[in-house]
Amino acid sequence: MYVFLNDAVENKIVLLLRQLVATNPKYREMAPHITSDFPYKEQVQRGVYIEDLSANHQPLAADNYIGASFSHVFMAMVDNQVPENQEENDKQPEVTGFFIEWVKEDETYYSRVAKVDISDQVGTGTDFFILPHQNLIQAPYNDTPASARDIEIWVNGVATRALEVDATNGTFRLEEWVKTGGTVQAAYSFHQTPEEPGLHFIRIDSLDDGCKKGTLSKRLLGVVCKAQLTPSFDPSVTVYNLAQSDLLVGSVRIHTDTHYRLRENVHYDVDYSNGQITILQPDYIPPNRPLYVTYRYDGGQIDGFEFVPGESTNKLVSGAVIAFGNRLKVGDIGVVGVMPERITISEIYGGKWEVSTSLQCYARDPDARQEIVDWFAASIVGVLKPRLDAEGQALTSFSVGGKGRAIYHEQGEDYFIQSLALTLLTDWEIHKSHPLDFDGFEFGVPTETEGLALEPNTRPFKISPEYPVITNIITNMESYR
Repeated sequence: MYVFLNDAVENKIVLLLRQLVATNPKYREMAPHITSDFPYKEQVQRGVYIEDLSANHQPLAADNYIGASFSHVFMAMVDNQVPENQEENDKQPEVTGFFIEWVKEDETYYSRVAKVDISDQVGTGTDFFILPHQNLIQAPYNDTPASARDIEIWVNGVATRALEVDATNGTFRLEEWVKTGGTVQAAYSFHQTPEEPGLHFIRIDSLDDGCKKGTLSKRLLGVVCKAQLTPSFDPSVTVYNLAQSDLLVGSVRIHTDTHYRLRENVHYDVDYSNGQITILQPDYIPPNRPLYVTYRYDGGQIDGFEFVPGESTNKLVSGAVIAFGNRLKVGDIGVVGVMPERITISEIYGGKWEVSTSLQCYARDPDARQEIVDWFAASIVGVLKPRLDAEGQALTSFSVGGKGRAIYHEQGEDYFIQSLALTLLTDWEIHKSHPLDFDGFEFGVPTETEGLALEPNTRPFKISPEYPVITNIITNMESYR
């Protein structure tokens, strides 16, 4: 991901050809001499290089629209605020956050496997059991709701099957009752909800050793989407304590199960410092009905996280794999969002590229040249084509060109050459991010003695969704950079 079209194709062709000759003892020593350019700095006996590469756009739709992208995680650029002493027309906001190359879901985080003992639910005998997890999914963890065949159950040590399974609530029913004193174990897969949903602001604090390593700070603007304040409202209970404190001023929203929104300072009051809600007009709210709340909170700041440009990590933000690029500057701020549920994060536009390239096989010996060309021609069509087709880069055409000679520039000696022409049909995509609203707050100065206070009335930067996130220009290319 996040590579240029020409470089991605050239790098992949070079790597695949090197892997191909490594399987043939006769040509194994050629592997270092398969390159993207002619080896002018050394005089070798034989090799292959890519002479040229071109691409034609093959649209799939008039506007290249493909669909929407759904994910728990996303990235966004940041606009720093224009200084107050400068006119808006004189200086535009500086876009930062380019040091984050791409983000994606951490599959090992969201798809988990559990084996639990639920014998304590047997009691005086039952056929209905509740698992400690919800959102059960099929193996091998494809996010499809689980059915009876996806849960392994042992009753008194003997394997059995569930009669019915409720994957959403994490419950199952057996065909027969388990008597008192019986044991029940279950093994299943489930989809984990993110532990820190919200916007993770990431800042470069330092760069060392010629920008080969550095440190980051992360500050979380947490978000809770539609939590249940109470399952059944009791007018005699007027005080509720939320799970988080240090709430963002103005972010608390309370509504009924009919989505009727209550008004702050009229129907309820909020203590944003300790996360306490007081109902001011209990008679206004229908009794015995659920109440729901959404809010944002200061998740705190973590300093001193070490990172290496050009590498990725899943340790900085839980549930997200973050790759760092080489566009680095101390003070840059990027955003990685983590949502409780998968949401539409972008619109996808894309199509096909018909990429044509020419491989030049060269050798000092004309007979060796012919043997190389024949072997490569058969291997590309018979061995590499099925692999390319399976990976999304279809080999649509292949041909062998005519013979020729090339003069080695420094020594003036002849090389015998012959070309191999091939065409690949590959995918490209660009993801256009959706707008994102949030309440601004500031990064604090790292300190060891006291916490970092939230400043809800400041807005030092804003997210800029109009900058599209380019991804998947060439599919399956991450390992070929």
